[in-house]
Order: sequence, then structure tokens, then C-alpha cells
Amino acid sequence: MYFINESNYYIMQTMTKRKISQQQQRRIASNRDKLPDTPEHSGLVLANYGQNVDIENLDGKVIECNKRQHLDSIVPGDWVIWQSDIDTDTGVVLSVKPRSTVLSRPDARGKLHAVAANIDQMFIVIAPTPAPNQTTIDRYLIAAEIQNIQPILVLNKVDLLDEGSDHQDLLEFVKQYAQLGIVTLSLSATKHQNLNLLHAQLRDKTSVFVGQSGVGKSSLISALLPDVEIRTGEISNQTKLGRHTTTTARLYHLQDRNSSIIDSPGMREFPLWALDQATLAHGFIEFRPFLHECKYRNCSHTKEPSCALLQAADTGKISQARLLSYQTILTSMQG
Repeated sequence: MYFINESNYYIMQTMTKRKISQQQQRRIASNRDKLPDTPEHSGLVLANYGQNVDIENLDGKVIECNKRQHLDSIVPGDWVIWQSDIDTDTGVVLSVKPRSTVLSRPDARGKLHAVAANIDQMFIVIAPTPAPNQTTIDRYLIAAEIQNIQPILVLNKVDLLDEGSDHQDLLEFVKQYAQLGIVTLSLSATKHQNLNLLHAQLRDKTSVFVGQSGVGKSSLISALLPDVEIRTGEISNQTKLGRHTTTTARLYHLQDRNSSIIDSPGMREFPLWALDQATLAHGFIEFRPFLHECKYRNCSHTKEPSCALLQAADTGKISQARLLSYQTILTSMQG
């Protein structure tokens, strides 16, 4: 006589969906026997390596975990529920807790992928050299605005400034953003000038750093994390595991442990995903009072008659440079 117990029933139900081998059956039964006997824990994701993730438990210990196949992407900053494997020092991620914010970027096909989660702040780093690109900065600002992340503009390498016209032009460039209510900081990572301002802004927050190559972002993070080797243009291995790569985003704690930063080479360039024209214009915060004043409801704010934005730029109510930046981004997205 053949009896169907709980384990056999589970295997039979699985086989109705797809044919599995005896080895897979044993692994399924083994996993079902082990995991329910271990308590569930809450943990913070430090890094993702495909099917494996580094989880920090509430005691500060880092555990290497596998993630369940049904789970969507898990990224640094995520809070997850995981269980220990009773036979090893590893674990299994069971679920991802709801995110307060998520920073995403499109791939070459335009599909959005999460990069980091539960971010409070985005530090946009610029420098005298290479010269700031307004369109690039505005793309970062739009992404932060849409994804409900506070942007902070950081002028690094102020020790390289002289008193010439370039000096004044750069200060005026930064000033236009300060006048929009965006927090701006001026400092030098290599000379440790005004780093106290940066520390104050980082306190009790999870932050991400973005910026063009060469602006000193890695030097800035190295100044914040003197005990962690971070190579220029790369993230170094924090652990001794050989599988870690230099293209992996990783979360680091500052000394107070309540403040964290996420660094990733993939965030140096940040193309916008496919936004409609209205959403793009709304991402320029100073445009908003004028967006519903145009003569035409579907106004693109490029050449239409009676466009409130064009009139506002002509009268100095909004920046001509910012309007041009919007038009440039709109054209690139339409092309």
C-alpha cells in the first residue's frame, strides 16, 4: 500500500509543473526540512552578487545568503527577512520588506533596474575640472525629484579655484541651484576642507554619491571611509571573498553606524528612462508655477506661442540655462 505523506505530496505537486530529477527532489525535501526549524531574522542588504547577497544582521555580523528564485531584484539598502541554514554559516533570503524609496536606472533597452533602495539623499558631485555639465546635473535632479530622494549638490576640489573669471562663473553656476532651494556644499576631499559640512549632512541618513568621472567622488568617499580601500573609479573588495567584483554597488557604514553611503561605478552616468513631456517638465521644480499657464494644454515649452515658460525665461523669472537644459533633455528623449 502506498501512502502520500506531506513530503511526497509536495514533490508530486511540483512535478505537475515541471519534471524534476531525484536529486532535485531530495534537495527540495531537504530545504523544507531545514528552513522551518530556524527562526526568521531581519537584515540589511550590503551588496548583491547575482544569486548571492551579503546581509548584515541586527548585531552587525555579515552573512552570505542565497535568495529565493521567485524574488525580484535585491539591492543595497534593502531590508529583508532571512533564515539561517542549520548546516552552514550561510542563509536564505525569504522576502524583501517594502521600500521607502528606490533608485532605478534604465538599461540599454530602456528597462528600469533598481540600483539602491531606501535612499534618503543623492549627493551630486561636481568639480572645476572636468567642467560641470548642466544637462547631466539636471538629469540627476529629475531622477531624485521623481523618486522622492533629496538632492545635494557638492562642489569638490575648491582648492583648485583661483580668483579669475572661471572661479566666478563656477560659483554663479552653483548659486543658481542654491536659489532653487537645493542644498549646496563647497569642499575639498584631498585637502579635507569643509568635510565637517558633509558629515553633518550625512548624519542619520542613507546616501548615494553620483557624478561624472574625474570629479573626485572616490576620493571623497575615501575621505569619509579612511579604513576602507576604495580605488579611483572602482569599488574595492571589502571582504576576502574572491567573487566580489569592482562593478558591484555596496553599502558602507560611517563610524557612527547610523549613517550609510552607497557607492557604485554604475551610478557615475545616469540616463533617464522614458518620461513623458509633462513629467519631465514637472521635474524642474521652478517650472511648476507656470506649467498650467500656457495657451496650449500639450505645450512642449519649446517654440509654441503664448508659452508661459518661454515668457518666464524672457522676463528672468526662470533661468534661460535651465530652460535650455530641459529642451535638450526633451529632444534627446524624443530622438
